[in-house]
Amino acid sequence: MAASEGYRTGMTLRNLPADLPPGRLLTPGGAWGGNGAWTDGPVCWVSDQPVDDLPGKWARLQAACELTGLRPIALEYVDDELLPERLSDIEAVDVENYLIDSWKAYCAYREAARVTPVSYDEVPEGVEVPDDPGPPYSVWPGLASADLLHADPDLVACEVVATEIFSDPGFATPHVALVPAPRSADIPALMGWYFDGPRPAALAAVLRSWEDRFGVRVIAACHGGWKVSVAAPPTTKEQAEHLALEHLLVCPDALYQVGAWTFPEYAERILGSRIWHLWWD
Repeated sequence: MAASEGYRTGMTLRNLPADLPPGRLLTPGGAWGGNGAWTDGPVCWVSDQPVDDLPGKWARLQAACELTGLRPIALEYVDDELLPERLSDIEAVDVENYLIDSWKAYCAYREAARVTPVSYDEVPEGVEVPDDPGPPYSVWPGLASADLLHADPDLVACEVVATEIFSDPGFATPHVALVPAPRSADIPALMGWYFDGPRPAALAAVLRSWEDRFGVRVIAACHGGWKVSVAAPPTTKEQAEHLALEHLLVCPDALYQVGAWTFPEYAERILGSRIWHLWWD
């Protein structure tokens, strides 16, 4: 059974795997972002306490998702402030048009400000930040291309959880969540964790495109953003720069964090990398 067939629009205690640790279902409360009461039921299950053996538990839940339609993610913390959207909201987003609009806004900003988009508020004292040349494009270059997908994205996701997430100090006490989603890319929208960036449906639409082109899987939610595994990362400088432009248009804060103060440095950072950190701080 494909994951889309196993997917359920809702979740109950009855359709959860039997070997889960103690946990609870989360349902949006209050005014649901000013849109009235949420009536679609729980949007995810979360463990009550941090889990031991995160890689093992995550891998077992990932392997079962083709039957259950419930996709696992690691959580740095549990957040009850949820603003979920629906599959129809994701499907309504034209990814390239969305990125083109963001490109136009970015170009207008650069032209008006005549400065780089880097925020220097957190630059350590004594660190000299070079001028950022920005993306090497004068016109919209289209969507970035990827190499052929040779690795299994789900196996890569399990490996990255084991080697990158489990060793991340921010995930020293990780929780686990299960989200009913036909695609890994849909998790941010259907779960409804919102950061100061694109609306979750737009982000999910872009993630679907990255899933198709680069074998991306959403693997973790953390303070300020998401972590995704990548089965087909860019392998050339040109590919990395092209992809870095899409990252810039979706999550610019990810480019200008400590250690990667310029666009070329960020492109070099994602060259061959099997994990992307999508931040909005």
